[in-house]
Amino acid sequence: MDMLPLGIDIAKNSYDVALLVHGRTHTTQFANTPNQFAQLTAWLHQRHGAGPVHACLEAAGRYGDALAAFLHAQGHTVSRINPARARVYARSKLTRNKTDRVDAALLADFCRRQQPRPWPRRRPNGLNCRPWCGIWKRSSRCAPRNSTARRPPRRPRLCSNGWRPI
Repeated sequence: MDMLPLGIDIAKNSYDVALLVHGRTHTTQFANTPNQFAQLTAWLHQRHGAGPVHACLEAAGRYGDALAAFLHAQGHTVSRINPARARVYARSKLTRNKTDRVDAALLADFCRRQQPRPWPRRRPNGLNCRPWCGIWKRSSRCAPRNSTARRPPRRPRLCSNGWRPI
């Protein structure tokens, strides 16, 4: 793999990053604001040069969406992984510490060894969908899954004697 792995542990107000370069782990922390994304790019150029990285972050919540889109637009490969998969990988490495810096380094190691699929996945032309919705629509908004417009109303259940349960 030509790209160096970058692990990102995302939170609401900040994110920790860990870059693996020639067996050494370089870590730092940035504020989770669009203004700070450029500082991450500058830090990557300082540590790694101009080459692209394979960034790996957990797909937990919406806090990492803007950062993932920014890194993808910059030409880096981005992978969003299931948090349960990262937790199982941490258990397999016998990791006992649970800090943001350790999690970022663990995600970078996971990215180096497992090489997860890139995000965003290819979709048919003209079809967009939010990541948490499994329905393809022609707009950027998906209908909620419990929409009454897509299914007939429920009939009340009746007991064997014809009465409704209380």
